[in-house]
Amino acid sequence: MTLSSKKFIKNGLPYFWPLFLVVPIVGSALITYTMNLIHLPKSYEKIEVFVASSDVDSNGLANNIETVFNETGMKEAGIVASNPEDLAFYQKLRVIGYNSSDLFILPASIMEQLNLTEIMLPIFDLFIENELEGNTYSYFEQDDKQYGIEIKSPSSSSWLEDYIPFANENYYLTINATSLTIKSYGTHPNSVYDLSLQAMRYLIGVNNG
Repeated sequence: MTLSSKKFIKNGLPYFWPLFLVVPIVGSALITYTMNLIHLPKSYEKIEVFVASSDVDSNGLANNIETVFNETGMKEAGIVASNPEDLAFYQKLRVIGYNSSDLFILPASIMEQLNLTEIMLPIFDLFIENELEGNTYSYFEQDDKQYGIEIKSPSSSSWLEDYIPFANENYYLTINATSLTIKSYGTHPNSVYDLSLQAMRYLIGVNNG
């Protein structure tokens, strides 16, 4: 090592020694971040449900769904709850719900205010035959099309009452047509991924026992 090199190290060390502390920390953080990205659920391994109600037990319902579908490839269930009485409800529905939720649980009073063709999947005869096993349900209709499957009415009960405080009106489960996990029914057709359809059947009580 030359004299000039030794002098540079001696003079520069007070200025550069923090790098010896920072570089390992940054490197460790990058490794952790990369590992977290690798283990994040893929789009077809998770679902999100938007619920229009106040005081929803979101964690309890999400844990219930994850437990039931743990062996079918679901790694994450998310519940987004919003009180229809809040001023920002429709903004939250359109920005968060429309852009990220796969399923919606909405009261009739909210459904009536929406243009359902914007985002919701119509429930047609072939869908009923294939995905609802031909069971008979009541549906929410708009412009001669069926969009929502009745999930709760004032005169009926639902296992979801343990998690959702339903108001005294009809509630419907609707499907986001842009969901990536509804097979070939939506705007992003695929032949395999169907977690949202499985969750739909579970939520409305098909073969729940």
